[in-house]
Amino acid sequence: MPSYTQKAVHGASIVFIIGFLAALVSYITRIILARNLSTTEYGLFFSIFTFVTFILFFRDLGTSHALVKYISHYQAIGKKRLIQTTFISVGLIQIILTIPIAIILLLGNNYLSTYYFKDPNAYNLLIILAIFVILIIPVRILRYGFQGFQKMFLFSLVEFMKNVISLILILIFFALNLGVKSPALAYTFVNLVLFFIFVPFFLKLIGKIRLNKIKAKIIKSTSKKVMLFALPMFATAVGDRMIGYIDTLMLTHFGTLEQVGIYNVIFPTALILLMGGRALSSIVFPVVSELSAKNDVSRLHKGTLLLQKNVMTVTIPLIGVGLVFSQRILDILFGGDYTSGALAFQILLVGIAFFTVTFVNNSILAAIGRPKEASKIIILAVLTNTILNFILIPKYGIEGAAISTTLSYFLTLILSQNKLKGILEIKSSMEKIIILLLPASGFMLTLQFFKNVLGSSILIIICSSFISLFIYSLLIYLFGVVTESDLKKYKRMIWK
Repeated sequence: MPSYTQKAVHGASIVFIIGFLAALVSYITRIILARNLSTTEYGLFFSIFTFVTFILFFRDLGTSHALVKYISHYQAIGKKRLIQTTFISVGLIQIILTIPIAIILLLGNNYLSTYYFKDPNAYNLLIILAIFVILIIPVRILRYGFQGFQKMFLFSLVEFMKNVISLILILIFFALNLGVKSPALAYTFVNLVLFFIFVPFFLKLIGKIRLNKIKAKIIKSTSKKVMLFALPMFATAVGDRMIGYIDTLMLTHFGTLEQVGIYNVIFPTALILLMGGRALSSIVFPVVSELSAKNDVSRLHKGTLLLQKNVMTVTIPLIGVGLVFSQRILDILFGGDYTSGALAFQILLVGIAFFTVTFVNNSILAAIGRPKEASKIIILAVLTNTILNFILIPKYGIEGAAISTTLSYFLTLILSQNKLKGILEIKSSMEKIIILLLPASGFMLTLQFFKNVLGSSILIIICSSFISLFIYSLLIYLFGVVTESDLKKYKRMIWK
């Protein structure tokens, strides 16, 4: 019998390492954009890109994650032909839903440019991104297909290669003096390159597809099954991004493009700290689906408690560094024009601490066949965020958006924890998470001491972070958050 804990750790390690590299490249890209575009141009591009991506949520409707679910499920029970049928069904659903979106973007281009974005440069950007919504379909299906087959290296590599190639294309387009159109062109045509790179690997996994042997009736029934799972899963899969995108859309309406630009620096920066949760969730989803199919309740219980504790243990130091050195980090990476977002950045980091655990909880709920429960939680959070944005953004700007998001994330943590506790009938791990606050306080106080005494140069930030991390590691051991038994277990899983 396979070691599912070791499998999860190995898969999460791959996703985390490659995901970190992908995030690093993405961050370098944002820095280059911020340095080469004005704050208003930066805000214009990301307001339009956010608008288009938000619409695409309703194109996907959770079908990509349904693909992951059913590939894992059918592979576990040995029904390869149904994997091919699911792949075709998801592709057809996404194509049918995408074409109207592209048409609406083209027909509504002039109105949106004039009355919503209020900038004539939006016209060409919307045309380019109308092409983007078509070209991204096959790449998304390939990527989530790799996740379903639990080929986590390929799953992670798609995102990494996308970011690397996008960066190269942006540099080329900037050299050609294409200005604000450069990122739009790069994000659009990178999908063609990725498709030709990765489609051979996917075809090798899925096998030769014989369309003449796949009946329309089977595709129809499979599509219905996919949608029944996907619709409840939809909000769960995109919850964190949807909340952030609503912030941007409402800042575009109530605020200025400059505020949108600043918020689209601080929000993605905060989301980087979700990387640990994303890495764990990416591998947890197919593994838990398989455990659920085999009714392995014991491992589900133990794994849930372990995941919740570990994801917070890893995330807290990253959030601590961001809280203490927020203004300096923004200045180093993006320049002085963006340091006014430091307070909003700190507020968002607190929310990320809450949502990291939620991310894992909702992945487990969806994987055990309870996506509706996770979906209800996210929908409630999105509604809460939207209402709070209406109240807070007009008065407090980006800080109001950050407060709305953080409160919404806290709500998701409370609701998802209670729901998971009730379904799996497990004891809450919140006690150990609360105990983590003591080592976290020690970590933060050490960082603040170094900042007050020595300043916040890059060297000081790096050195003080390592020293504080050593103190934090010692404290989590002394307080029993991580035991000697845990350390031996981690050592076996890493080196075996």
